[in-house]
Amino acid sequence: LLATSEEAGSPAILPGPVWSPRGDWIACYLTDGSATWVGLINPGLTEPLSSFELWGTFGGRESPELEFIWSPDGSHLAVLTTDPSLGQQTTILHTGDVPLSGNDPVAHPEWQSLVQLEPAVQFIRLAWSPDGRRIAFVTGSEIWEVDVSGETVLRKSFSMPELEWTTLEWSPDGRGFLVGVEWVY
Repeated sequence: LLATSEEAGSPAILPGPVWSPRGDWIACYLTDGSATWVGLINPGLTEPLSSFELWGTFGGRESPELEFIWSPDGSHLAVLTTDPSLGQQTTILHTGDVPLSGNDPVAHPEWQSLVQLEPAVQFIRLAWSPDGRRIAFVTGSEIWEVDVSGETVLRKSFSMPELEWTTLEWSPDGRGFLVGVEWVY
């Protein structure tokens, strides 16, 4: 799908591309070595796409650490960004309205910042509820739930430092979610 350059600072695709539930886009992680962002590629390409063509698709929201997930119907993408190495960048949950695919090789979603929190120094995870109305995410030592309208609730805050999140998954009926955590000491 992508042709990358060996030039210093040129973006490269990272492992783990994910099909949208609609099947019309492929979301992938990209990096330039210092920041990561998400790009959306049309799977019907007849020729490889240059990674430079994905440079601005996340609209300047690059981050050292980034996690994304598709909404159940594939019409939206949720992206959680932070800086785990220095804890200096605000942790932000972005959502994007993903356009229906057409002849465009890349998608340019309409991004909005849904939640902004203090910087996190631990890694992050997120999960979308089966009904598409809520997003659960973990950042630092906290578990959050946000309604797509923006109502945010802190579900749990752990007093232990250095948590490593291993699981975050909604129940099939959407009434709750499962969280797995390891305490690194």
